[in-house]
Amino acid sequence: MARLKPDELQAARVRSGRLGGRPRKPTVDEARSEALDRLVPKAIKVLEEALDSGKGEAWRPALRLLEHSWGRPPEHVPSTLPDITDIGLEEIRAMSTADLVALVASSDEVVP
Repeated sequence: MARLKPDELQAARVRSGRLGGRPRKPTVDEARSEALDRLVPKAIKVLEEALDSGKGEAWRPALRLLEHSWGRPPEHVPSTLPDITDIGLEEIRAMSTADLVALVASSDEVVP
């Protein structure tokens, strides 16, 4: 078997992407994704068993795992903003910019 010269060996390492010979470590996002992919099926089984039996506290960490994987369900917050036709000029001046934007976005009719 032919031996490579040092510069040929370095060129081969550069092409392969493994300059030091060690495999690269996964990033935090890659490691998290891999762990969730491995653990979500187990969490679903635990939740099914907890629903069937009605006992045990293993459902809490399983639920947290699913929340990390898929996110929490959206919460519906009812709007506390008044109808745009019921607001006077002084009330509009007292509102914050965020309230004004939300009021205009929630309005069904266009006010001239």
